Amino acid sequence: MERDEEIIEDQQDGSLESILEEDAGAPQKIVGDVNPMALDFHPTQNNCVVGWIDGSISFHLYEASSTVKLFDLSYHTSSCRVALFSTEGNRIFTGSADKSLAAVDVETQKLLFRKTAAHKDGINAMIIQDSNIITGDDDGTIKVWDIRQQKETHIWKLDDYVSDFALVPGTNTLLAASGDCTLSVLNTRSGKTQAQAESADELLSLLLMRDGTRVVCGTQQGLLEVWNYGSWEDSIEKVRGHPESVNTMVKIDEESAILRETSKGTSY
Repeated sequence: MERDEEIIEDQQDGSLESILEEDAGAPQKIVGDVNPMALDFHPTQNNCVVGWIDGSISFHLYEASSTVKLFDLSYHTSSCRVALFSTEGNRIFTGSADKSLAAVDVETQKLLFRKTAAHKDGINAMIIQDSNIITGDDDGTIKVWDIRQQKETHIWKLDDYVSDFALVPGTNTLLAASGDCTLSVLNTRSGKTQAQAESADELLSLLLMRDGTRVVCGTQQGLLEVWNYGSWEDSIEKVRGHPESVNTMVKIDEESAILRETSKGTSY
């Protein structure tokens, strides 16, 4: 729970107001009794899922000026740190600090599966690749899961927590950022490590930018560290001036814009 408490220390009212600023005509903010830890949007519909620090998830419909909770479920025993829709949007996959991995059918609201010991430590990162789910935990373990068979196919072990993932489109390449100050380049088909870049700081967030030619990582000290994709020996730039750690980044477009959690936003 310590890492969860650090993440939400400045977010005390149990709302998503700190993630999306209120604006005239925008959907109403989602307010819960506890702090939100995860958020994902449906790929084709005006729905979103929120994971909460008490382990529950909630499913919402948002419109031009309103937000309605359609259902909530509780099946994790600790913080729901990641919640993602499937590519089709008919399932929700969740990972928790209780070390479990689960899937829910959106239409029936039934639990499709829950692996109670998917990891030996709390799950902190997740990404979906075709028929695979990729998960990373607090101890640096990364697993590739075959969704159809509900079993792991590849495992890697880093030296500290896994913070974020990115997939390289059209390939089997996974990028993994870690608290051990490394950016790993992994092949999800062969299970091999292709390369590894090193930083002087913990890497907390990760984005592919400029049509996949740049890799940008947010760091513990508030820097954005940038690599040319494929050139991993040294980063090409460190953007300074951010007062806090860069825990989350959202790509606005391919060319320049990044939104980071610790401020209003920045451009690169």
